Amino acid sequence: MDTATITVKYESGDVGNFTVTWGLPPTVNQPNYPDRIFGARGYAEVEFQMAHQSLRVIDESGTAKTVSACDEDMYHREIANFARSILHDEPSITSGREGKAALAVSLATLESIRTGKRMKL
Repeated sequence: MDTATITVKYESGDVGNFTVTWGLPPTVNQPNYPDRIFGARGYAEVEFQMAHQSLRVIDESGTAKTVSACDEDMYHREIANFARSILHDEPSITSGREGKAALAVSLATLESIRTGKRMKL
C-alpha cells in the first residue's frame, strides 16, 4: 500500500480530505510542492523539506502571509529538543498527547482499510 485518501468528519461538522502517497515516480512527484489545507476563508500552505519548513496563510483576497519559517534540519532540531528535555528536565515542544493522537488516526486508518468500515475516534 503506497497511497491513501482519508476523510475525516470533525465534531463541528467540518470535513477534511487527506491524500498521501509514497510511491510516485520522481517524474510525477513534484519537488517542493507544498501541502495545502483549504478552509472557508482561504488556505494554508505547508512546505516541509529537511532543511526548510514554512507555513503560509493565503486569505480570501489572495494576500499571503508567512506565519512561520525555519531553515534548520527538522530531525536534528527534534532530536536536540528531546535530549534537552531529558537531560535538563525541561518540557518538550510537544507532549506525548500529539503523538498518541497521530498514532490513533494512523491505526484507525489502517483498520478502516483492513475492514472497509468507518472508524470513530
